[in-house]
Amino acid sequence: MAKQKGNSSKFIGTLLGIGALALGKLKYVLVLLKIFKFSTLFSMFLSIGAYAIVYGWKFAVALVALLAIHEGGHGVAARMKGIPTSPALFIPFMGAVVGLKEQPKDAKTESFIGYMGPLFGLFSVLIAGALYLLTENPFWALVITIGGLINLFNLMPISPLDGGRILAVVSPRVWLIGLAGLIFAAVSFGGVLVWIIILFGIFTIWGRFKQERRMKELSTRIHIYDTWRAKLEMQGGYAALVHRLNELEHSSSLSKTETWEREVLSHMQYYTELHTTEEGWARTLDELEAGKEIQRWRDEMEPIVRYYEASPATKWKVVIAYVLLAAALGGMAEWGRILMEAHQMDL
Repeated sequence: MAKQKGNSSKFIGTLLGIGALALGKLKYVLVLLKIFKFSTLFSMFLSIGAYAIVYGWKFAVALVALLAIHEGGHGVAARMKGIPTSPALFIPFMGAVVGLKEQPKDAKTESFIGYMGPLFGLFSVLIAGALYLLTENPFWALVITIGGLINLFNLMPISPLDGGRILAVVSPRVWLIGLAGLIFAAVSFGGVLVWIIILFGIFTIWGRFKQERRMKELSTRIHIYDTWRAKLEMQGGYAALVHRLNELEHSSSLSKTETWEREVLSHMQYYTELHTTEEGWARTLDELEAGKEIQRWRDEMEPIVRYYEASPATKWKVVIAYVLLAAALGGMAEWGRILMEAHQMDL
């Protein structure tokens, strides 16, 4: 009995891993497949054949159909947003991918494209449910369960899974919750593919962490520049800048913010020139030259800030839609499990 339960956990873990990686847009695998010119139809039949050897042809066809409908949802959503896609490619024991040929213009668009995959996945599970009600064939109970679990698992809020793409518009910080959930799933069900997804997730979170750190640095530098530019226009502003710069240069230990301040003030002092005015001599900042570096910082920040911008109403709509979809998929998976128990079936 214990051995059977262990096999069941491994089976679930394998399928969840297949579904999750399938629906997570593994761009590196996609690039590899493009090199070898795999067509959609050929890769689909190749996957069916590979799954059939392990699980039987009926389940193989059903699994590939579930993946195809899910990926079709992403493809339809991308076209609705005017983003071209590559043909769907099916990868035995890894799933399927539809590549985006262009980066979404913002997180809201990426959220919509990510959401449509599991939504179409729900439709496929509902079709299986209707077929069960019509035929009472226990096979459809299995399809309901697996389809529900794969799409629900793919809603884990971490990139590269769809859940991470959906909720990034709310805050990329939710990826930390998804990472914890994935680790729990990997420990509970096992599966090498789930651990691979965890590694992808860690790299994604680390990349976002570095991005946020860079954003903080740039915004701090720009704030320092704007503050001292205003001070330079006041009486004694240049003397105050020089005094502050001397303090920073002679300090034995500086915080990150103070280090950035020293660099910005040095930059500003370099471009502050002595001019003759009607009142006498005055120090004037050459804003054209000094501002070039600042503008580069603004240009670096703007696309990132704009990408994640969304109104509170949009964020709430995304959260509500996400919760409803997860609840529907969870409900279908549970219904399928109950039907399987009634038919004395095991995963």
